Amino acid sequence: GSSALRIAIAVCEALHYAYNAPDNQGNPRKVIHRDISPSNVLLGYDGHVKLADFGVAKALDINATRGTSIKGKYGYLSPEQVRCQPLDQRSDIFALGIVLWEMTTGHALFKRENEAGMVYALIQEQIPAPSERISDYPPELEAIVMKALARARDDRYESALEMANELRRVAHDNGWDIEAPALAELVRETVPDDQVAFGRIGSDRFSSGLGKVRTTTTTGSGEWSDPESGSFASLEISQAPAQAQADA
Repeated sequence: GSSALRIAIAVCEALHYAYNAPDNQGNPRKVIHRDISPSNVLLGYDGHVKLADFGVAKALDINATRGTSIKGKYGYLSPEQVRCQPLDQRSDIFALGIVLWEMTTGHALFKRENEAGMVYALIQEQIPAPSERISDYPPELEAIVMKALARARDDRYESALEMANELRRVAHDNGWDIEAPALAELVRETVPDDQVAFGRIGSDRFSSGLGKVRTTTTTGSGEWSDPESGSFASLEISQAPAQAQADA
C-alpha cells in the first residue's frame, strides 16, 4: 500500500511539472499526458519513479474544439477521452485514479473482453469502491481514489498537486512509509539485481499485485527483446490466472 502511494505521488508530481513548467514566454505549458497507465510508470532500484512515454501528450489549447480520435489505452481512458471532448489535467487524474485503484486492490477496474465492453463499463457501469474488493481498505485512501475517479471532472481534484498533497496527508496520518528506500526494497525483491538497473512496471494489459515476473531488455534501437540479462528490464506483474478470469 505505501509503495502504491509513493508511485501515485510521484506521478502526480510529474503531471504537475508538465502542466505548469513555463514556456519561453514564462507561461505554463499545460501539457497533459493522455496515456497514464501501468506500462508508462518506471521504477528504479533507487526507489525513484519516472513517468514515461509522453508520445501522445499534448499542450492544452484553451480554444480547443472537440477531438475526432481517441488517444491512450482502453482500460485507462477518462470519460472525456472516450467522448472525444477537450481535455485538461483532470483527465490524467482520472487515469491515475484507475492505476491507483488497481495497484491497491489487485484487480482490474475496466478490463472487459473487448474495447466496446471497456467503454461501456467506463461510461455506464457503477465504479466500485475499493472496499468492495478489500474489506479493510483504508477509508481515507478510498475517498481519494473515488474522488479521482469521479465521472464529472468538476468533482475530481482540480490539480495533480492537490491529489499528491492529499495522498501525503493520508500516508502521514497512517504512519505509512512512502520514502524511496521502501520502494527500492520492493523493486530489488521483485527483480534480480544482476539483471536490471531500472524496472518497467506493467504492460498494456492490466497488471497488479506481486505475481509472476517476466524480464526483458532493450536493444540499441530502443526496442524490447528477451535476452537473459541487461541493464534495462520490463517488469510485468500480473494476476494469478484464476483471478484474471474472475475479473474478465
